[in-house]
Amino acid sequence: MRNNWEEYRYGGDAADVKSLFELYRIGDYLDTFDENRRRHDQGIREKLLQHGIRLTDRLSPRIYHLFEEVCKNLQIESEAEVFCMPDQSINAFAVLDLREDKTHSLIGVTAGALERLEDAELKSILGHEMGHFLFGHNRLNALLTMDPKNRSMTVLPPSR
Repeated sequence: MRNNWEEYRYGGDAADVKSLFELYRIGDYLDTFDENRRRHDQGIREKLLQHGIRLTDRLSPRIYHLFEEVCKNLQIESEAEVFCMPDQSINAFAVLDLREDKTHSLIGVTAGALERLEDAELKSILGHEMGHFLFGHNRLNALLTMDPKNRSMTVLPPSR
């Protein structure tokens, strides 16, 4: 039996996202943004392969099996790839690499986190990052502006 993730979702998150879609009507904008990303290969996965290490079963059985356990506990089948990033801070991220033929779900975990955290802590981080995929948070990154002159940090106009 699959989980109904909306039962687990923080109500404030669901309400905020609903408000964004209703107030700003961002659905069309996000669809267009995603289609543009598909057409213009961002090479995110290649950058992670170039600057990090993909943690496979043979290369890092510990992390690979922790991730498998998280997916099993969440009752999800995931093709996400986990990467170790060369940074001694404790941090992680989840990003989508949209391509014409496939969407890659990519999780990066810093070397500092992998070296210093216990298995239970790492599973919590991996589960948290999977939550970004499950609830579509990655798509909302398209609302952040790259314009340093925009003080609101978003492409959205101010609300009324």
